[in-house]
Amino acid sequence: MIFYSTVCSFQVQIPWFFPYLSIYLSIYLSIYLSIYLSIYLSIYLSIYLSIYLSIYLSVFKLKFTRVDVFPQRSKESELCCLITPPPPTPPHPPPPPPPTHTHTHPSFL
Repeated sequence: MIFYSTVCSFQVQIPWFFPYLSIYLSIYLSIYLSIYLSIYLSIYLSIYLSIYLSIYLSVFKLKFTRVDVFPQRSKESELCCLITPPPPTPPHPPPPPPPTHTHTHPSFL
């Protein structure tokens, strides 16, 4: 069976398997492209987002490091706490002396 098509007043001979081939190729390409694009986009987006977030967090690190848990405290008290050194620790007591032997063993000589 031979199909004929007229394109710009020229007769072009189309083989019989062309409609089936075009349907097969369209289905195959749609499935292949959807799978390929989904995998590619997921990998690309994960890599891109990880790099972008690492750069963003390293540049704007100050915004994310401090969480104000006690908003009623004033900044002056925080600065005083940061400037004053901690109180000195008391000295450790000296270790106890080693035990001395007060009894003697009898000698069997």
